[in-house]
Amino acid sequence: MKMSDTNRITIGRATLRLPDDHTLREIYLAHPSYDFVHWNIISSLVAENGLSNIGLIDVGANVGDSIAHFRRRHLGRIIAIEPDEVFRGFCQENCNQFNDVSVLQSLVCPQEYQGAVSFEKIVQTGRTVLGDGEVYRGSYISVSQLLKRIPGPLVFKTDTDGFDAEILCELVNCIEQGDGRVKVISFEGPTEEQMNSGSFGQFLDPIKRLQAFGYRVLILSNLGFPVAFPGRDFGQVDWHLNRLHIESKYGRASCHYFDFVAIAPDLKCTTCNFDCCDIFDDVYAE
Repeated sequence: MKMSDTNRITIGRATLRLPDDHTLREIYLAHPSYDFVHWNIISSLVAENGLSNIGLIDVGANVGDSIAHFRRRHLGRIIAIEPDEVFRGFCQENCNQFNDVSVLQSLVCPQEYQGAVSFEKIVQTGRTVLGDGEVYRGSYISVSQLLKRIPGPLVFKTDTDGFDAEILCELVNCIEQGDGRVKVISFEGPTEEQMNSGSFGQFLDPIKRLQAFGYRVLILSNLGFPVAFPGRDFGQVDWHLNRLHIESKYGRASCHYFDFVAIAPDLKCTTCNFDCCDIFDDVYAE
């Protein structure tokens, strides 16, 4: 895949170049809320709590689109991690227009799984898989190591197409051990394949632990539309995941997968009432 002079997207003031066969521009044109509403919600939460110096850890950075969304409104330090050499190159070039961004070519993985995971490259993303395929031989980095590289407060985003529960578990371990700097967690829920098969149980424990620690959970569709705000009610999270599984199984799914935003216990979150901010006003347009 090569960098294209015509396949570009604009996010805020930034223009990102994409590989020729990357479909993010087509997704944005068809679904202008995709990514934009999700990051508008995060930015509104940050603004509501006056976290002007907040930083970002971006796990699964791809071409740097989440970084561009973060930079629409925030100037804090960013660490981006992308294991694929080609995507890391896209990300680095696109991030050269921003200040204070470090792009690492590494695979984020808890230490106990390092040497036991594979990384599969597909058209416009990569997928980390536990216990299947050829073992990943590149550089690894754990969540705890990442957290040591950047001061708080932080937004922690992870999107690895199927390995996010394992990453989330290690992040929750760090939080339970006293790291209170992670104010907002953005993570992709079970993939469409996991929802269809019903193999999403690995997400339940870290979400339940986050809620027990005081984090409030917001559920969004993969296009960014609010689904529910269970807050600290784990039963509601479990219900919505099982509902989506049943819908997926019978071909009636309301969306492909859920995205989640978890909000630290010391943050105000009136943003999640969706009547006090313009989260739908700033979406993709050409």
